[in-house]
Amino acid sequence: MRTSSPARIDRARALACVPEKNPLVKESKHGGLPRITYPQPTGRLVKRLMAAFGRAPETVFSRTLELDEMGAVVWRLIDGKRPVSAIVRAFADRHGLQQSEAEASVTAFLRELGRRGIILIRDAAAGPRKNHR
Repeated sequence: MRTSSPARIDRARALACVPEKNPLVKESKHGGLPRITYPQPTGRLVKRLMAAFGRAPETVFSRTLELDEMGAVVWRLIDGKRPVSAIVRAFADRHGLQQSEAEASVTAFLRELGRRGIILIRDAAAGPRKNHR
C-alpha cells in the first residue's frame, strides 16, 4: 500500500518553519565536530528476520552521523527558536555565499536531517507547538 506524500508548502512558509533537534538524538564530539547518534526504527523485514532467529523484534538500532564543518555550523544554529530563513542568513554570512546558494545547501541538509528523524520541523504558520507530556 502506497502512502500519499505530504502536501507541499510554498517557499516563504517553508523558510518560516522552525527546526528542532529530536530529543532522542544524542550528540558527542569527534575531532571538535558533532557526532550525532539517532534511533533507527526497525523495518518490517528486519523484525521478521529477528523474530525468526529468536531475537526481540522491537529492538531499535542506532545510527551515527558525523558532521563536517559546514554541517556543524547549521547543526549549532538549530535551537528550536530560529526559523530556517535566519539559519540560511547566518550560514551565508559565515561562508560568504549568495543567499540563494546558502538556501539551497541549508534546506537540502535540513530535509535530510528531517528524513532521518534527527530534527523535527515545526510549521510556524500552524501556531505554537503544544507539549503533550
